[in-house]
Amino acid sequence: MRLAEIDWTVIRGASIFLGLALVLGGALVSGAHYFNQQSENIHKREQGKLASSRARFLALDEERKLIEKFYPRYQVLESDGVIGGEHRLDWVEALGAAARTIKLPSLRYDINAQDTHVPEFPIPSGRFEVFVSEMNLQIGLLHENDLLNLFQQIHSQAKGHFSVNRCAIRRKQEGIIQAPTHENISAVCALQWLTVRQPQEGA
Repeated sequence: MRLAEIDWTVIRGASIFLGLALVLGGALVSGAHYFNQQSENIHKREQGKLASSRARFLALDEERKLIEKFYPRYQVLESDGVIGGEHRLDWVEALGAAARTIKLPSLRYDINAQDTHVPEFPIPSGRFEVFVSEMNLQIGLLHENDLLNLFQQIHSQAKGHFSVNRCAIRRKQEGIIQAPTHENISAVCALQWLTVRQPQEGA
């Protein structure tokens, strides 16, 4: 067949239709790829949100378990006066009551200003701070047991927690003189009253 005999009008129409079909097909493929990519991105975002929500839920669940485990102990410490402000008046009243009960020959005391507690080794305290108030005691004793009885009674009566930081005991003479007001032994001791509170709380 010669070129002159070809009906170009028929071929031209078919060519145009084929071209339009190719353009439309390409557009559909591109659109499908775009929407598929968008769907994958949305899926990834939703998976990220789900993972984040799951992590928050697990963190909240762990926090709930910690609260259930430690909150009763926290309440006890708060009730005992360990958590919160100082209880200086209560300490002094408990000290005086103990001295009268034991019938100590003499007792003098002073309490230093409260300061931040610096432990001998690092202790994790979380959001809380530990403070210390040092109480210095000069005690006249009838016998050694009076000192132990004094500490036991303060511990049972006073709000808060204390530790004996140092204590020096000296016998004033040979033998024991059995007189209620006589000092057979003198003791110089330092107690550290510990208080725990959050930084924004007042003293």
